[in-house]
Amino acid sequence: MKSKLLSKYYLEKKWENRGKIYENFGINFYRRLLFLVGWEKLNKKANPVNGNLETLINLKYKIKQSEVGHLIIFIVVNCFTIYVITKFTFIESLLLIILNVILNVYPIFFCNDIIDQE
Repeated sequence: MKSKLLSKYYLEKKWENRGKIYENFGINFYRRLLFLVGWEKLNKKANPVNGNLETLINLKYKIKQSEVGHLIIFIVVNCFTIYVITKFTFIESLLLIILNVILNVYPIFFCNDIIDQE
């Protein structure tokens, strides 16, 4: 069973301001960073886009799947981070927070920015 991913979650919100909010948070820098480390090349090789409608629809679906995956991981890591803060200190959880932002928040922004550009 393949979910259609039609939740209101994916609809552009007014506060997103056609992706301007993501630009303010540095999404263009993150996009360049992905390009520099070769992620875009690997992603395009694994998911080639030849311009036909079916391929583009499939790509949009995969982007939505990726966004949900990063959101779930973000929530799990946040729960674990709260545990680390309560058992140890905020400083000891700082690396978790930084990595969670880099590896989950920015990919969520990136997915939203791509979906909003349609």
